Amino acid sequence: MSNVDCNKMAEIASSGFLRFSLVFNLVITICAVPVLIWATWKLWSMKYTKLFHVNFKIIIQLHLFGFMLHCSGRIILHSIDLFNYTTQDNPCDMVPNIYRCFVLRLMYNTGLWITNSTAVSLIIERWLATKRSATYEQESVRMGIFLAFFQFAVTSIPLAVLYSKIQFEGVVMYYCVTAQASLPYVGQMSAVVGFVFQVSARISFHYLYKQNKHIRNTGVHHSTLSNRYQLEQNISSITCLKTFAGISTTFIVIYNIIYIVLMFHANDLEPYQYFGILELNLAFPSYAIVSIIILSRSMKKVRKLIGVQLVAHLKTPNQQYLDNFKRQIA
Repeated sequence: MSNVDCNKMAEIASSGFLRFSLVFNLVITICAVPVLIWATWKLWSMKYTKLFHVNFKIIIQLHLFGFMLHCSGRIILHSIDLFNYTTQDNPCDMVPNIYRCFVLRLMYNTGLWITNSTAVSLIIERWLATKRSATYEQESVRMGIFLAFFQFAVTSIPLAVLYSKIQFEGVVMYYCVTAQASLPYVGQMSAVVGFVFQVSARISFHYLYKQNKHIRNTGVHHSTLSNRYQLEQNISSITCLKTFAGISTTFIVIYNIIYIVLMFHANDLEPYQYFGILELNLAFPSYAIVSIIILSRSMKKVRKLIGVQLVAHLKTPNQQYLDNFKRQIA
């Protein structure tokens, strides 16, 4: 390792600011893991979520998996760095292995982009649920599985661009990072793509919410009981998704503004300052905790309303439903 600058590594490893950033993020990330496990359990076991179509829950589960993957890579990454910084005496021995950096940062960034691209799959799934409201309740989970694979394909595009310039031979990386200050336009492109995903979701969910309410209000006397149920389920789920999109958009806007400013001024900062700010800004574990708590409260409010609304619509005259019911008991 003759090309290693041990003094540079010592400066990074001894930085109190970088250590604080790593410890802070490690604590938050460890706290996020049980919250994600709890959210997964609630998604599949809570009585209210059983009203949601399995396709919808598959995409939400993939979103939670993205957070978990990001947190797993981050916990290992920060733990190894902090362990080396505090136990190694020779700075040259603290230099990260390039292959370890690649694997852990790939987990880190794949999880990040899975959560970012969830909006695209949810737009498609809720659009299909709206267009096929008369039959969607009985449809299989194949669409949900297809959308999960589609989401992985969408995720691979920004990752391919992000890792297009990666090299292994002869490369010394003093801190495991993908967002290189020497390639600011790659980071800016990623920021723009993430922003477009979230804004598109916010607009689309609002449109779908209006569409479902319009269909329900104009065709309720002619729709089947199954159709009414699906429309109410669409409205309740999209109500939660509007909250989800609002949280995501707010976070992504704040994160991207700080990120782009950081990339422009990276050359004016010391390496340890750049790495520390980068980690503090990429607060996805905090975002996971906050979004799950807010969505949980939003679902509780919707749950209280949905019972009243369903009872009201079930009492609406529906001769076709009554005729079918009479034939079943005859």
